[in-house]
This record gives sequence, structure tokens and C-alpha cells, in this order.
Amino acid sequence: MPTVASYIVEVLKLLGLKRIYGIIGTTILDFMDALYDYREDLRLITTRHEQAAVSMADAEYRVTGNLGAVAVHGGPGFLNTALGLGIAFKDRVPLLLISGGVKRRLYGTDAMHEVDQVSIVRPITKYAARLSREEELPSIMTKALRLALSKPRGPVVLEVPEDMWRRPVNAAPSDALRELKIESVKPRREDVEEILSYMVKAEKPAVLVCGEAALPGVESLLSELAWRVGAYVM
Repeated sequence: MPTVASYIVEVLKLLGLKRIYGIIGTTILDFMDALYDYREDLRLITTRHEQAAVSMADAEYRVTGNLGAVAVHGGPGFLNTALGLGIAFKDRVPLLLISGGVKRRLYGTDAMHEVDQVSIVRPITKYAARLSREEELPSIMTKALRLALSKPRGPVVLEVPEDMWRRPVNAAPSDALRELKIESVKPRREDVEEILSYMVKAEKPAVLVCGEAALPGVESLLSELAWRVGAYVM
């Protein structure tokens, strides 16, 4: 039976992730142990600052087109991710931030490193949740990932209290998670041909790009299109 920590790692594997970025801290030590057990499949890349970890996960999407993942210590480590999350939110970058948190019995006692992490990042994420019971993990993970990967894409956050990482989860990651992919636009061929006919006839054609232009390979194709039809790019 998987634990909370190993369940999350197995979900990341199912999604095809090869890397996760972050910094080790006391509230996520058990998660780091689980990552070590899966080190042949999922590489942990540590950084010197949590903001850098989020930026690297952001770049994972921009370079490879895959979901980025981050793991950070709760409290001060988590707060250091705010700028990176804000950038990912504004640029519609899908990433999963996994954060530790204070033990459940300490929540609401003004314990060391205790902050209301979920409320802090809710305005700059598509979804943020704090795990309170291990049986909720499968549904929370599925919801978070669906939201991160569907348009408008964006970052999602899961906080796991320090005392929950080793709790058993009475479920295995669903194979349906393999089907979760970043949605892409698939225009009809006739629509594309119609647009091209207008562009070829236009005296001063222009191309207005959006966030999709940041996907791998799009920039070079866009440049070639603009060159062939003599279009301005905005």
C-alpha cells in the first residue's frame, strides 16, 4: 500500500515527469525519502533558493512542453515561491508545487513556520489545497492536475502536513492519470487554409501571438510563417 509520499511520486511518474526541483527541509523529509526510492525514474534537482526552483519548473514547461514540479519546505521556503508562482500564473504556465506544512495538531497554534499557505497563494494559482485526510489525496491530486493542464493553464499547490507523508493511502494511482495531457488547439485544416489565403492576399499581414507561442518549436515555425508571407509579428 502506498504512502502519501510514494503515491504523489507515482503520480508524477505516470505523467511522464523526469525531473522535480526543490530544496530539502524538515517538513518534506519523508517526501524526499520517497523521491530517493524512485531516483532512477525521477531526478531531484536541488537549488539554492525556492524561487529558483519554481523558475526551473516554469522553464521545464517552456522548453519541453511538460508539466513542471516543485517540492519545498513549508513556511519560509513556501513563501519564497510566491514570485515564481505569480509569474507562472500570469504566463499560464502549468506546474505543481508540493509543499510541506506544520503537523496537523499544531495547526492554528502559531507554531514555528506556520502560515496560512493556501490562502496566501490562492489569488496566484488555479487551485490550492491543504491535505487533511489521506483518503482525500487521489481526488485532490486529480483535480489539481486537471486544472493545471487545462486552459487557461496555470500553477497548482498541494500542502501536505509533516505528519501525513507516511500515512497509508488505500488506493493506487489511476491509469486514467496517464491520459492527463496539456490541452492543445487543433484547428480544422480548412480553417487554416482560409486564414492563409487571406494572409497571402493582404498588403500588410500581421500575426498576433499569444501564450502558445512559448511552447517548444512554435517560435521557429512562427518565424518561418512570418518570413514567407511578409507578416508583422505582435
